[in-house]
Amino acid sequence: MKRLLIEKLIVISDNEQKSKEINFEKGLNIIIGKNKTGKSSLIKSIFYAFGCEVKMEADWKKI
Repeated sequence: MKRLLIEKLIVISDNEQKSKEINFEKGLNIIIGKNKTGKSSLIKSIFYAFGCEVKMEADWKKI
């Protein structure tokens, strides 16, 4: 069975008019950060990009 590897993710914010490029390494990548810094939004964005239906909380919809 083959694996899907995400090498790079580019997140673009229309509201803030800026972007962020995130590079992933082979193997395990751990996303850490304080509350309300976008960790869950990042994971949900990856799931959404692959066609998954994502449950979004009210705060996330505002972003």
